[in-house]
Amino acid sequence: MLIKQVPEIDKIKFDIENGTLDRSSAGVETNPFDLNALEAAVPLANMGRFVDAINAIAKRFNANIPLFGHAGGGNLHLHVIKVGEASRYHQIKEEVYRTAVSLGGVITGELGVGKDRVGEIVLNLDGVAVNLMRGIKKIFDPNNI
Repeated sequence: MLIKQVPEIDKIKFDIENGTLDRSSAGVETNPFDLNALEAAVPLANMGRFVDAINAIAKRFNANIPLFGHAGGGNLHLHVIKVGEASRYHQIKEEVYRTAVSLGGVITGELGVGKDRVGEIVLNLDGVAVNLMRGIKKIFDPNNI
């Protein structure tokens, strides 16, 4: 699979990862839901299906979702650009993650769950596993910091 390199997307990617994104120069308004980063990983055999599904999601929501990442390892970063209100972003996020899981993937490949994905972890893990992890966290982080 050949994924085209786009200099403008490379610049946005660099600025996002380094915390230096100037939203106005990137063509992104100041609304916090105009640019959001997601991550998912799928088996390489399903990478093409995943990319096609993301393009369909972007079209359905009239959003721009450039993809980049470590495609050889099945890990992609998705930047959801100009989706408008928060509810549309959350709908896109849920569809992206559900699609990844339906293709045998996970909702994060390298960045971890963190606060951004904690609500969706149940897409990948059953309640027993989640409760076990919460118990372990409570041992090491009793104040939930």
